[in-house]
Amino acid sequence: RVQLQGEEAFSLLKEAKTICIQKGLHHLSETVNEEINSLQNDLSDMWETLKNSNAQFIDQMQKAALKDYLEKVAEFLRINKNQLE
Repeated sequence: RVQLQGEEAFSLLKEAKTICIQKGLHHLSETVNEEINSLQNDLSDMWETLKNSNAQFIDQMQKAALKDYLEKVAEFLRINKNQLE
């Protein structure tokens, strides 16, 4: 949803810039262009933050899965060791 809103905002700003240029509103066009650049930076920062937090989540999930696997292997080895004795 955020991505769609960001894309919609970006599209609307580009359209506004085009209209400003067509109407000769150069100062307003520059202001809109600054807003486009600001939006691009904000979205880039947001996705970088999201990517990093997602990477941490994935890392935690992998560690939990590895711990679970190692516990199962240890239990399996204990059972087999008891059977051998």
